[in-house]
Amino acid sequence: MSIKNHFLTQPVAWTAFVISLSLLGGAHAFEYFGGLPPCPLCLTQRTAHWVVVGIAGMALITGRRHSRTSLLFLAALLLAYLTSTGIAGYHTGVEWRWWAGPATCTSGQIGTTSAEDLLAALQQPAEMPACDKIPWALFGLSMAGYNALISLGMALLCGLALVGKPKFLRGRGRMIFHG
Repeated sequence: MSIKNHFLTQPVAWTAFVISLSLLGGAHAFEYFGGLPPCPLCLTQRTAHWVVVGIAGMALITGRRHSRTSLLFLAALLLAYLTSTGIAGYHTGVEWRWWAGPATCTSGQIGTTSAEDLLAALQQPAEMPACDKIPWALFGLSMAGYNALISLGMALLCGLALVGKPKFLRGRGRMIFHG
């Protein structure tokens, strides 16, 4: 890692901050305006993005002052996005039934139940949605699938910035990547 590449932290941190806040905003909009409550894995994915927002915010406040700290923030963003990619990828696999999800998170078969059991179940608080159901998809990809792709792209950006591959032009706010 080259200390001279610490100036990459600011544009990458801004990008991470905006992308993760946008993903969180979209998830909350689907929940509150679209009527799609999150499953437990969806909530875990949100947590990963809140971590990214916190790291990016700290990088924006302190990262420009210390080059070694800047590199640590880039590494932390990379790890956070890799974690988000893993969680979202796992969730996508559960939705497509490539592997089993957590026992507390998958839909099961309804066996024979009595009327008393059904009435007792109605008096219980509502359960969270199952993680193996896809409540919304666009072009065959669920929200978890889009999250996995976006998080992977952001992990790639953070990784490239960490090793100093992108060359950002200062001054005019333009970004140019040289190979």
